[in-house]
Amino acid sequence: MKLPRTRAWVVVGGLALAGGLIMAGASCETPAPPEQPDPENIDDVIRSAAATDEALVALLAATPKNDPTQAAVLDHPVPGGVLPGSPAAEFAWHVTQSTGARAPAPAGERGSGREPAWAAALERLGFVGVAHAHGAPMNGRGYLLVVSNAAGAPLLRVFTDKLAYTPGDAVWGSMVKAGTLRAVVINAVFENNRIAEGGGPFQGVPSDFTVE
Repeated sequence: MKLPRTRAWVVVGGLALAGGLIMAGASCETPAPPEQPDPENIDDVIRSAAATDEALVALLAATPKNDPTQAAVLDHPVPGGVLPGSPAAEFAWHVTQSTGARAPAPAGERGSGREPAWAAALERLGFVGVAHAHGAPMNGRGYLLVVSNAAGAPLLRVFTDKLAYTPGDAVWGSMVKAGTLRAVVINAVFENNRIAEGGGPFQGVPSDFTVE
């Protein structure tokens, strides 16, 4: 039976509306998955000493292992510690062994790890990620210090071959405002910018602390 033209348009329009509602409902029930972090996005990471971009990318692309004998432990700040708002605190750590003692630091790891004056000046001007020129490849143990706020958002990421780091004024100021913080150090052993066989990366022991 042939429907009148007006009634036919009503039927077609109703079917189109119903289809749109069904599709809208389906899209609400199955939201698109969140974007995964890009391991090569290192613009916010401060690189210091002999750390290289290539080694950092390799570290971020790998899944850290839980090995208590190779975990980096924060010496400062200690878990539950309360730090004054000034001056900026130094973050210091060590790597444990099966005995629980400190692992001896290679010659290249010794030093305060304090941010150089030129790097601090760049940070104050807003240049947080300091990329290193492609030079000598990274060898030995490297450390990724991550300090996050209570919501888990990173406020500081530093990749270094040292056992300590002191943030500049701008980054430390953001930590003072955050209050409750968590610091953790992921480490790995590198051979020519690549993670050595059996060299991790190794998950660190987190340290929760607050800044007054």
